Amino acid sequence: YAPAEAIRALQFAREPILSDEVARENGMSAAQLHDRLTENDWSLLLPIVSDDTLIAMIAVGPKLSVDAFYPQDLDLLMTLANQAGVAVKNAQLYAAVLLANEYLENILATIESGVVAIDASGTIAMFNRAAEGLTGLKADATKGDPTGTLPTCLAEALLTTLSDGEPRTHPEIDLPTVAPAAEGPASRPVICTVSPVRDPGGAVLGAVAVFSDLTPLKELEIERRRAERLAYFQALAAGIAHEIKNPLVAIKTFAQLLPRRRGDARFLEEFGRIATREID
Repeated sequence: YAPAEAIRALQFAREPILSDEVARENGMSAAQLHDRLTENDWSLLLPIVSDDTLIAMIAVGPKLSVDAFYPQDLDLLMTLANQAGVAVKNAQLYAAVLLANEYLENILATIESGVVAIDASGTIAMFNRAAEGLTGLKADATKGDPTGTLPTCLAEALLTTLSDGEPRTHPEIDLPTVAPAAEGPASRPVICTVSPVRDPGGAVLGAVAVFSDLTPLKELEIERRRAERLAYFQALAAGIAHEIKNPLVAIKTFAQLLPRRRGDARFLEEFGRIATREID
């Protein structure tokens, strides 16, 4: 690790620090800095600055010729330090981009909806795992291909949005599974939303489609209708049973009285009339 005295001095100076010049300065901090430089056999410290922030330093030992560092030496070394600062910043930005892309890929991998994005040239730039399952295409083989590789309904929606820059929603489209070896049905209903991808200036850089399988919802709708029909028939059956029960009660009552009143001609006449009516 760099000595704390060296870091503080570079943060304050933001320019080369020569050990010989530090030796001529007065003060406790200058003496401590000179001691650290001497301990490490450093004759020169160069700051590496990015976005006005000290991000690293270059420590240079004494010249083999034991000569002092001349102004042209310092100019050359500072040019190298500045270039090193640019290189470090670019490396940090590149690492940040890789991390952001990895994070985005992880998010897309967990989304249950299919996501397909194309760039301004119509090339497929993004194709997540859910899109693989819904279309039957493989992401590794699809990325970098032209939009025409996709099923027609997706390709036309993406290219139209790329052309006019307008978002659009398709409440239900029939998405065919283009890979013959894919598992599942040959096609399925999906809801698809397509949006343009724009830069800060508003220029269209591409388009992205997000589509979700409606099959589970369709199945739920079928089950709901089936349940409604079943409930209707249950109510109908209950009503029919009630209508049948009422006349049967009257017939049963007269039938139960018949053994005791079989000699009653009037009763027998009434029984025959009522039983016939209730049976009808």
